[in-house]
Amino acid sequence: MFHQLLVPLDGTDASLKALDVAIPLARALEAKIHVFHAIPSYPARAYLAALIHSTKALYEEEAAAHAGTFLGEARDRATAAGIACSSSITFAPHADEAIVATAAEYRCDLIVMASFRRGGINRHLLGSDTYGVLIHSDIPVMVCS
Repeated sequence: MFHQLLVPLDGTDASLKALDVAIPLARALEAKIHVFHAIPSYPARAYLAALIHSTKALYEEEAAAHAGTFLGEARDRATAAGIACSSSITFAPHADEAIVATAAEYRCDLIVMASFRRGGINRHLLGSDTYGVLIHSDIPVMVCS
């Protein structure tokens, strides 16, 4: 039924719970897992701020290193459970669009993701990455809360 599961991770406990759901599911389905992280693009307005000490290159280097750490741990967890697991990162202004594009690129047939909850004004201004994936994805999405 499902052969390649995409598990978007952001390093939070909620996203790791989605991985904990995906691993036994992949084992039962004899499927592979691809873990993925979308790093927010370096904000353009930062170029205009004279007091910002971090450069785009430094930001990207540090963000990729941080993502590499928790994606590596996720790969290790899946591999220890006997599941083939690959990983990737991308820089993107919209995580939901990056998740859908990655699912297509890696030919995933199920997305297993956490319900990332934003509160207050952020919820109204930024929306929900999970909701964006649900709206834009052509493949099934399993939301873990």
